[in-house]
Amino acid sequence: MKIYISADMEGIAGIVHGDQTEEGAEFMQSRKLMTEEVNAAIRGAFSGGATEVLVNDSHNTMRNIIIEDLDPRASLISGNKKPLSMMEGVDMGFDGVILVGYHAKAGAPGVISHTYSGIIRSLKINGYELGEAGLNGLVAGCFNVPLIMATGDDKLCEEVRAFFGEVETVAVKRYISRNAAQSRPLKDVYKDIEATAKKAVKGIKNFKPKRLEGPYAMEVVFQNIILTDMAAARIPGVKAVDSSTINFNSTEVLDVFKVFLNIS
Repeated sequence: MKIYISADMEGIAGIVHGDQTEEGAEFMQSRKLMTEEVNAAIRGAFSGGATEVLVNDSHNTMRNIIIEDLDPRASLISGNKKPLSMMEGVDMGFDGVILVGYHAKAGAPGVISHTYSGIIRSLKINGYELGEAGLNGLVAGCFNVPLIMATGDDKLCEEVRAFFGEVETVAVKRYISRNAAQSRPLKDVYKDIEATAKKAVKGIKNFKPKRLEGPYAMEVVFQNIILTDMAAARIPGVKAVDSSTINFNSTEVLDVFKVFLNIS
C-alpha cells in the first residue's frame, strides 16, 4: 500500500507567524518541528499497513524538511517549480493522501490563513470556496487517490471535514488569531498524528476520491486589482469579470489547477 504525504508548514504546532516560516532566526526550529510531525505521520502510515511512503515538501521553497532526520523508510521530494506543486508525485499510483501542517483558506479564520500565496483573496471552483487542502484534494482525486487525513489548526480541520466529509483530522493547535494559537504539548501532537495516521491507513477502504461534477468554472479574486488585467492578458482562457476577479472554464480539473498555479 502506497501513501502520499504533502507537508506544509503554517499548520505545524508552535508556528504562528510568517517570520517563522522563512529564512531567519526561528526558521531552523520550524524545520525541525515540521520534520517531526511528518515523521509521526510516516510512523503511523507504516504501522497501519503502508509498504511505501512518499513525502512531498510543499512549503515555500519546498526545501524545508531535514532529510537526515526524516524517517529512513520514506522518500522525499524537495525543491520547487514542480508541475503539480504541492501535490507533485501524487500521480504515481498511490492509495491515499495525508496532508500535514496545512492551514485554513484565504480570508478565513485560521493561523496564517492563505491560499497558495498572499495575492489571492479567494478561490472558487463550481461555487465551492476552497483553500489549499480542498484544491489539492481535488487534484488527488484526478488520479483516483482519496484524502484520508489532514493535520493543522482547529479551523483547518473544520474546513477539511466540511468539504471532504469523514476524513481523519488532528488539530495540533487552537486558533486565537491570525498570528496566535494555543499549541498542544508536542508529545501529544506526535502521538495523535501517529495514531490517527495508523487508523486512516488501516481503514483506507472507507475513503473515496473527492470529485466535483464537470465542467469546471474557477473564480479567483485578487488582493490587488492590477493582477486581474495581468492574468487576463497573459493566460489564454482567463477572463476579467470585474476589477479584482477573473474566471477560467475547463472540462478538466487539472487544467484549472495549472492555471491557478500560473496566477498565484
